[in-house]
Amino acid sequence: MRWFKGDFFSWFRAKCQVCHSTSSAMPSRGQVQPSQEEQSIGWASRTELYECSECKQITRFPRYNNPSQLLISRTGRCGEFANAFCLICRSLGLDARYVLDFTDHVWVEVWL
Repeated sequence: MRWFKGDFFSWFRAKCQVCHSTSSAMPSRGQVQPSQEEQSIGWASRTELYECSECKQITRFPRYNNPSQLLISRTGRCGEFANAFCLICRSLGLDARYVLDFTDHVWVEVWL
């Protein structure tokens, strides 16, 4: 678990791809439908937009659901963490399940 959370996967924090400003300078500009590419490669259900306060560049954060794409991007929030972590646990032969609650929070439970 420490390896997964510390070295392998990272929590998404908006960062400008042009001037490299971080989350505090990147207010949310809402959500849009994912592009065709985001849908086809990552099964994205929605894409979040962030605007850089410094240079006004828009950064997209597609919310991928395809575990293969998550193993490439290696970033996300609780949903992406749970999706990728459950895949890794199951590939190691562990009995794991993906849990979603009524607040739209997700996590993985592993039977040891």
